[in-house]
Amino acid sequence: MAWVSACALMVMGVMATLPSPEAVGDWAPVSVPTRQPSPTNSRLLMTPDGPLLVGEDAASTYTADALVRDRSNRVVAGITVSFAVTWADGDSRESSSPVDPELTTLSAQECVTDSTGRCGSVVGLTSEAAGDFKLWATIADPRDQRRDADIVGSPATVTFSVGPVSSASSRLTVNPIRQVAGEEVTVTIAATDQYLNAVTGLSEQDFTLRGRSAGLTDLVFTDFHEEGAGEYSFTTTSQLAASFTVSAVVSGVAIAQTAEVEFFTDVAAPVITQPVGGSLISLDPAAISGSGLPGATVTVREDGQEICAGLVDDAGAWSCTASLSDGEHTLIASQTDLAGTTSPDSEPVTFVVQRVSPTTPTPSVPPVSPEGPMPGQLVAPTGGSVVTSSVEPLGWAAFGAMIKALVGR
Repeated sequence: MAWVSACALMVMGVMATLPSPEAVGDWAPVSVPTRQPSPTNSRLLMTPDGPLLVGEDAASTYTADALVRDRSNRVVAGITVSFAVTWADGDSRESSSPVDPELTTLSAQECVTDSTGRCGSVVGLTSEAAGDFKLWATIADPRDQRRDADIVGSPATVTFSVGPVSSASSRLTVNPIRQVAGEEVTVTIAATDQYLNAVTGLSEQDFTLRGRSAGLTDLVFTDFHEEGAGEYSFTTTSQLAASFTVSAVVSGVAIAQTAEVEFFTDVAAPVITQPVGGSLISLDPAAISGSGLPGATVTVREDGQEICAGLVDDAGAWSCTASLSDGEHTLIASQTDLAGTTSPDSEPVTFVVQRVSPTTPTPSVPPVSPEGPMPGQLVAPTGGSVVTSSVEPLGWAAFGAMIKALVGR
């Protein structure tokens, strides 16, 4: 009887022999069980040990290999090892969150062990997403393809750290973009690396903010807050009506995006003081005047149409003129300051224009009585005697006029 043993998977040819050199019969193939890989004794090998920055180059690549042994700690060749990566948020592969394959990448999904029990080529792992991940290596039981794959040793936990602040990817915003002078606005910086991972843990000293307007003092930024998820905020204000450009430098990197903020004066409505409401005017053109904000331009309108405009002087007075037809008129006014901010409308003023006075009847000249004075005669003021004179009559005078008669000239 012939005994056959083997420690590796192989197919042998077995032939029975007799004491004579003659062979008896033909060779018979015999299957001998292979060395069975042991998940417990096998190992997943990862380098380097420390965290890497997110990225796609060699400096941001973990390398993975597997060492497969059997229960006797002997290396096993020809074993396929499969690799998979998940987020490190579960105790098992099934309970761990899957990753986006476009962000976290394995250079190969599997490898086959060689005579040393290791893969001939290592598997690379890179990620554009920052965080902790688990790399799982599994082997299938060659004796039963229906069985689930076994985990090789323990999964390896790897960490990809956030990269440096990116000038192009970070964002700067201002809210609101228009504000009343003296009121606050909030400036927010969303600091990210080039792969849009949030840069957290920054301090106020990591920021330099500027708010500039031609000819004016720069804005001052206060009330620093870390809002979370890589967002940081400051507040600022201006007592002057002006527009400013806000920029930021974060950890020595100038953020490409800037923001505009406008501070404006809260402009009140002007006042129309002339004509007085309910009055009757006859001037043409009509004089319109009132009070307003120094430097502003006041526009007077009737039925939505501009009829005149005037500049408010340093004393707060303004005036303009407009030709108005006879009848009732209602005017309103608004003013626009130097920053371009327009006020609400003024209170309306209603008045009447009458450019022609009512006609006064002209008294008629009474007829001359036959008994009355004739031309060449004057009646004494006292109603006394009639005095004959050579003075020729001067003509009739208007009713109520004073007449002087000179004698001796």
